[in-house]
Amino acid sequence: MAMNELLQIVEQMSLGELEEFLNQVKTVHSRRRKQQSGNEAELLAKINNWIAPDLPSQIEALIAKRKNEGLSTVEQNELTTLGNQQQVAHEARVEALSELAHLRGITMTQLMNQLGIRFPDYL
Repeated sequence: MAMNELLQIVEQMSLGELEEFLNQVKTVHSRRRKQQSGNEAELLAKINNWIAPDLPSQIEALIAKRKNEGLSTVEQNELTTLGNQQQVAHEARVEALSELAHLRGITMTQLMNQLGIRFPDYL
């Protein structure tokens, strides 16, 4: 139903019907606000806790070792695995950023500026 059609119906309501309608609209609005707030909180948690705290330092240590003395095959495999984990976590974070930006009705760039996020923030 188009907004104009809805307004035409509202115009025809009695004052009592209009007040009841407004109360129901306020209830729907409140429920959606609470739902959006919950969704935002969940997305913000994913955005802010996107990577295991020790993952960047593990990667840095292996990269430093590779530069200084080289890595064994096991260590190289570990570095590759950790890098893959980091990439998957980053992709999930970008997805959460995109969803939150959509929820707020802004661009992802605007959201990132609001949150102070710069890519790549893990290097």
